[in-house]
Amino acid sequence: MRWGDLLEGMTVFDWISPTAAIITDIVRGGSETFLIPQDCGLTGKEIERLLRRGGCETWGLMAINRTFTISVPKEQGDRARQILIQNGIPW
Repeated sequence: MRWGDLLEGMTVFDWISPTAAIITDIVRGGSETFLIPQDCGLTGKEIERLLRRGGCETWGLMAINRTFTISVPKEQGDRARQILIQNGIPW
């Protein structure tokens, strides 16, 4: 068994992160969530940094089933899409 497979399997028990992301979505008045394949060439933290440097607030970064999820405020969704496109990141 690979280390990554073990860590991925352990995410099944993580109910706190998704719950926190949902609460944050509600508190901030809605969001746009991007689902990005983990094999996109960047880590989740690198994607988060790109979006933040581009002026997007982010939250809810998680890795689930070989997919990164990351949320931005609804009004910043178009900007986040532009940043992802400019950096060749599929979603």
